[in-house]
Amino acid sequence: MPPTYGTLPFTATGAIGDPDVCLLIQPNTNKIFAAVVYYDITNTEWDLEFYEWDFGSSQFVAASVIYQLGTGSFGTAINIDENKSANSEFTIVWDDANGDIHTTVGDMASLVLFNDLLLTSGTHPDVSMYYDGISDVVHLAFLDPGGALTVWDYNFANLAAGSAASPTSILSQGPQNSAVYSYPRIACPRVYSGSASDWTVVVEEADVSNNFTI
Repeated sequence: MPPTYGTLPFTATGAIGDPDVCLLIQPNTNKIFAAVVYYDITNTEWDLEFYEWDFGSSQFVAASVIYQLGTGSFGTAINIDENKSANSEFTIVWDDANGDIHTTVGDMASLVLFNDLLLTSGTHPDVSMYYDGISDVVHLAFLDPGGALTVWDYNFANLAAGSAASPTSILSQGPQNSAVYSYPRIACPRVYSGSASDWTVVVEEADVSNNFTI
């Protein structure tokens, strides 16, 4: 049977921008949720909504609850990822107009969202999570204030405890010949596959003649 497709409106009624989504499974209940993040342009805030999969009607149903992650003027991106651990942990990252990168982490076991945490200065943040039962790593890809492509690793438990101190610097690579980087995106292996040091990052590069390459 071919897959079915449908659309749902966001609970937010104003203008929104830059949505991202990941799928989460709630432990013990095995309920499936789509976790959707976006910037609410009308209310100048970053938000999270959950949509629950209804097996009877084979569609997602809006929970009609908006979780406010932070307020302020939009920067360049908001993104989310999860690690398929037993607690179904997830990490959200975004940047504001001041060039500060923030995160909120949570898990579906406790349905707890931990507070907005300032990570560093930069733009275009993206996130990928790795879990193998021992390592519980949050890979953060972003552009530093000088425009260099940067990857830092955090421990999820530290972020959940409110500490962004001492990330491990994995990559710092600036563009060549006056080019400009934009929109880094990072991915890593699925749960219990590969290792915490396995990841791939891509970035858009514009040269002085405005030619674009990946």
